[in-house]
Amino acid sequence: MENPYQSSTTGNSKKLNRTERMHRSVLGLYMKYRGKEMPLSDLLWMYIKRWIRTLAIMFGMLLILSAIGSEPDATSIRVLAGIVFGMILRDVGTCRMTSRLWPFTRELLDWEVVEKRFEELA
Repeated sequence: MENPYQSSTTGNSKKLNRTERMHRSVLGLYMKYRGKEMPLSDLLWMYIKRWIRTLAIMFGMLLILSAIGSEPDATSIRVLAGIVFGMILRDVGTCRMTSRLWPFTRELLDWEVVEKRFEELA
């Protein structure tokens, strides 16, 4: 039986699981920068959503603590700030390494395989 809610433009494409979506995202990044440099700023821009989401969660935790009557002390705020700061430093380091290694990685990639796999996941 055919799915009445499926768009006619989607064809027979299946729903990708989380790992396949991650693979498609990485392959898309490779395809975008195939013949050019991968700037650090572009890589950092991809992490901004994660940082905002984490800050929102931490802020929500502080609001919940305040709502239940437990006033967050300076130590807990410092711990949360340290977690966020550490996460940002880790991501910046990862982006720097990826950007620096991109010319080398680009030479090693078999672009026919990358294109084929990207089309399979598209």
